[in-house]
This record gives sequence, C-alpha cells and structure tokens, in this order.
Amino acid sequence: MHVTAHRRQGEYSRRDEDGISAARVAARSGNLRCIQLLVDANARVDPEGRDEDTPLMYATLRNNAKYRYMRRLINRNADVEARDTDNKAALIVAAEQGHTEYLQLLLDSKAAVNATDDCGRMALMCAMRLGHIACARLLLSYNVYVNANETLYGGRTALTRAYEHGQMDCLQLLLDENAHAIIFDWMHNPDFRAEFYRSVTQS
Repeated sequence: MHVTAHRRQGEYSRRDEDGISAARVAARSGNLRCIQLLVDANARVDPEGRDEDTPLMYATLRNNAKYRYMRRLINRNADVEARDTDNKAALIVAAEQGHTEYLQLLLDSKAAVNATDDCGRMALMCAMRLGHIACARLLLSYNVYVNANETLYGGRTALTRAYEHGQMDCLQLLLDENAHAIIFDWMHNPDFRAEFYRSVTQS
C-alpha cells in the first residue's frame, strides 16, 4: 500500500514541459475542486525548488480563494514559510492583500510573524502602508516587532510607512503600541519632518 501511495504521488506530481505541476495550475485558476482531488490523491503541494510560487501562495493572492481551500492545503502540510519568486512569505502577501481571515489561518499555523522579504519588509509594514488596519491589529496581537526597520529605502518602519501613505488611523494604532517616532535620513525635507513630528505628537 505504501508503494502504491508513493507511485500515485509521483503520478499526480508530474510536471509538463514547462515544469508546471497540476497542483500549481489548479491553484493559479482557483479551481478548488481540482486542488481537492489532487491533495486527496497525495500530490505534492509544495515545489521541489525555491524558484516558483506554491499553491498556497496563489491562494493567498486570489481575492476569491476560499478559506477551506487554504485550510486544506495547510492540513496537507503545505509549507506556510515557503517564499514566492519575490521572496515574500504567504503572511506578507496576505497582509498586502488585506486578507484578515487568511492572515489568521497562517498565524494559527505558526507562520513567522516577523518574517521579512529581500527589502526587510514585514507583514506589519505592508499592512500599514496600505491601510489594512484589521490586519495590523491582528499582527500586533501576535507580538510583532513594531520598530523593525526595512533594510532598503532608508530604514523605514511601520510607523513611517503609515505616515508616508496618509494612514493616520494606522499611525495612531502604532503609537498606542509604543512605536518609536524616529526621523530617518530619508526625511530630508524640513517641512516633511516638521509635519511628521506634529502628526505623532498630536495623535
């Protein structure tokens, strides 16, 4: 029986001439029924290499993906820390998209709350930049590091990202969490610096 199961996994995990598996095609198209059949047939749900997006990542990106689809992938041991071609973890993508339900599922599945991409951006920074305050509150409840700096773009933090993009409710949320209001070198414009300080002191 073990041999048969292993053979089936190999059959359903085969790739086409472009190196794309059936599970990846199903994920791209959001075909829940197809991915359920493949997962039930023990097809691999993660790529063998690190140079391609996973079915879980495609599910996170899709606005109409179903929660039970992601849950099914995770229950079949999909790697919640797998990265896409931009080296973003699914948690970061979920925060960017404002998918609070997916974010909760990933956090419950032990996804690293402080994971960063190649630029040092964390999920919290992405949520703040785009004004996804529900996602931000959820991340903060998991003790995310609020004062982390991006490694590029002048060392911005979640707080400065919120201010830069006019997300004042998000800025207030971070100040309530004792985020540091620090000026960085990229804030070279005196008027910008003064306005920033007024915002964080009056909030």
